[in-house]
Amino acid sequence: MKALLILLLVTFSGLFVTNAQVDLHELTDYKLLVKNCVMETSITPMDEKVAVIIVVLNRVDSAKYPNTIKGVVLQRKQFSWTNNYTDTLITYAQVQECEKAVSRAYRSKRHPYLHYYASRGPNGIQTPKWAFHAVKSADFKYHTFVKLKGGI
Repeated sequence: MKALLILLLVTFSGLFVTNAQVDLHELTDYKLLVKNCVMETSITPMDEKVAVIIVVLNRVDSAKYPNTIKGVVLQRKQFSWTNNYTDTLITYAQVQECEKAVSRAYRSKRHPYLHYYASRGPNGIQTPKWAFHAVKSADFKYHTFVKLKGGI
């Protein structure tokens, strides 16, 4: 019975994948924000998940980026997981955690950052080239938040 309930929850969420490719353009902004959280912050603490989500919300409010969550998340070369997207199995626990993070992000005081990069991870991560033209502003366990020179 528990397995059936989990399967129903998985199916209902729209974020879980069986063998079918999910069209990211078909997801609502909320589901895409949750999916982006899962893909970008799978092993990070809650405060870091919230900070990553706030970057997306800040970009929506910025004139330099698309004005929708879908536009920001799916913008070319902005989030590595969308560059060569293939479905990844996502657990219900990951979705629940990111749903909490989305809720907290909407209620939190926003930080000013529009950019971050994964600075630590299980395989070691190199600083991206674009980040050498940025000023480090906040350092979390797995991500570094930066301001680009020139105020972008």
